[in-house]
Amino acid sequence: MDIAFDSIKHEYRVFGEVQPSVTQILGLANSYEFVDKQLLEKACHFGTAVHRATELYDQKLLNIATLDVALIPYLEGWKKFLNDTKFKILDCEFKVASKRGYAGTLDRIGYLNDELTVLDIKTGSVIPKTTALQLAAYRGAYQEMTGKPIAKRICVKLKPMDYSITIYDNDYDFQIFLNFLTVHQWVNAK
Repeated sequence: MDIAFDSIKHEYRVFGEVQPSVTQILGLANSYEFVDKQLLEKACHFGTAVHRATELYDQKLLNIATLDVALIPYLEGWKKFLNDTKFKILDCEFKVASKRGYAGTLDRIGYLNDELTVLDIKTGSVIPKTTALQLAAYRGAYQEMTGKPIAKRICVKLKPMDYSITIYDNDYDFQIFLNFLTVHQWVNAK
C-alpha cells in the first residue's frame, strides 16, 4: 500500500489522498485543555525522544554516546521489557492504512509468547483510555493490509529502569473506534 507521512504537517497520504490519523480521530476523546501548554509540549517532546531512542535501539542504529542522559533510564526500561518478555520485533514504526479511511503508525508489531502482537509505547504518567481504541485501529488496518490476524494488543508504559504492561482484550474496542471515525468524518464533511 502506498502510504506517505509528512511529519511536519502530521499528515498521512494513502495513494496520494489525505487520510486522518488514528490520533486525530481519537482527539475527540482526548482533551488536554486543562493541562499547562508548556508542560504538555515538554511531555510530548520527551515521549517522542523516548520513542525515537527505542526505535534506533531496536534497529541497532543507536549511538548511546549521543543520547540525552534523561532518556537512558527509559531506554533501560525498554531493554528490560525486551529481556523479560522475549518480545520478538517484526517491525518498528510500521505505517498502516485502512480502506475505511484512516491511517497511522504503530510502534511495534511482533511476537509475544508466539502470538502476533501490536504494541504501543507510552511514557506519560497516565495511559489514555483511548489507547485501547488506538491499538484496535492499528490492528484492524494491519490485518486488512496483510491478512495476518493479530492475537494481542498491549501497551508498554516505560518508567525509569522499568516498565508496566496493559493488555487490551475488549472485542468491542474496534467498533468504538469506528464510531469515532464516523463522527470525525461527519464533523469534517464538506
